[in-house]
Amino acid sequence: MHIKVKDLPNSIKSALHEISYGRDDIELFVAETISPRCPSGDGSRGVFVAIDIATGARNISYGSWGGSNMFEQKIVDVVDTPFPIPPNCAVIKGSCGNRTFVSLYLNPINAAPLLPASPVELDFDEAKCLYAFKGLKPAYRKGVYKEDALERMILRGFIKRTKVGCQITTDGRNAWSDWCKANHWSEFSAPRKDREI
Repeated sequence: MHIKVKDLPNSIKSALHEISYGRDDIELFVAETISPRCPSGDGSRGVFVAIDIATGARNISYGSWGGSNMFEQKIVDVVDTPFPIPPNCAVIKGSCGNRTFVSLYLNPINAAPLLPASPVELDFDEAKCLYAFKGLKPAYRKGVYKEDALERMILRGFIKRTKVGCQITTDGRNAWSDWCKANHWSEFSAPRKDREI
């Protein structure tokens, strides 16, 4: 599930800013435990941020550039043991460098107020439209979706028009994920009629 960064508590927004995260939304995982190990590669390093949501106190741990190596033993590169996420804490985990790719992890108690009320209903054409805007580059979208489905998605707030075309919104990402879960479908493959439920 994705959540808008502007809807997060200030303590989490501040931590995201400090590690140079600039997207409008972030992927949210609900978990009770988490391992600090973060894979990374050329031009990036792992990052693990533990945040006290109430006070804003945080501990940022970075890994080695390029990932684990034999000269440095950093917690982000080598420790794979899961630790509990306390109810008053949030964890940001991922990699940073040329670009920052991170996800947010919250204890179920803290995540409950941020979760959407219920999954939305999509028909097959609407799901295909969301797939095109979530998973395909603009040059490959032509003919994948129907124009009337695109208009319905814009009206429902799942896709928005921009100066250069259209893009999927945070609500659209969540609607696509919900449709995939309900239909036992991979989020990375196009919907097919023979699999429609």
